[in-house]
Amino acid sequence: MAEGLIAIEEKGNNEILRDVAQRYLNELALRCMVQVRGDDISRRKFSTVYNKFTSCRLHDFMWNLCLSKGKGEGKIPSSINSTTANNINNIRRLAILGNSKVFEKYFQSHDLKLKTPPRSLLISPRDDGRMCIGRITNDFKKIKFLKTLKLEKCEFEGSKLPSEVGKLIHLRYLSFFESNVDELPFSVCYLPYLLTLDLRVRRRTTLPNALILDGLKELESCKVV
Repeated sequence: MAEGLIAIEEKGNNEILRDVAQRYLNELALRCMVQVRGDDISRRKFSTVYNKFTSCRLHDFMWNLCLSKGKGEGKIPSSINSTTANNINNIRRLAILGNSKVFEKYFQSHDLKLKTPPRSLLISPRDDGRMCIGRITNDFKKIKFLKTLKLEKCEFEGSKLPSEVGKLIHLRYLSFFESNVDELPFSVCYLPYLLTLDLRVRRRTTLPNALILDGLKELESCKVV
């Protein structure tokens, strides 16, 4: 939804974009293009009515096909290291997986100069580790056009998210899954297009009053523990 792949015109009566996405997934699953999971999915049969899926993944064949086509078009580098960092100027979807050193090297360093700011960013540690990313205030200008931001299992300085996140006004999806966020800044209420907010954090999170009373106008899904 955050990437704009779901057309608003496809919404039926009393439907939200998430419902349309579920229908799309159902059609892809029927064509054996993706594998889906949901509550008691093994005991259900696909029908014309969409199912409530919780996750999905590509079949191995489709995965290899997508990788092959993406690399052939030069859209997916086989690996990113210090020698290729300067050659990923046009990447729209960036995933930083590893430890804090990896984050500092490829996100905070001047080696990574993106001519086109990414539209999607995932930061997550490998395995069961934690990602200590400290303060990222000065780096929001590099990602000002983000639509999707996933900060999973991240350790923030002071367990607080910088208020500058409110400047990412194009965000549709914002996730802090298993991160240590004790308090959301008031600026989160200034994200006019936010559709999904994932607050399944490690500890209880304090929400700004404006978010509790008025909510975000476009918010369709808020996940909490």
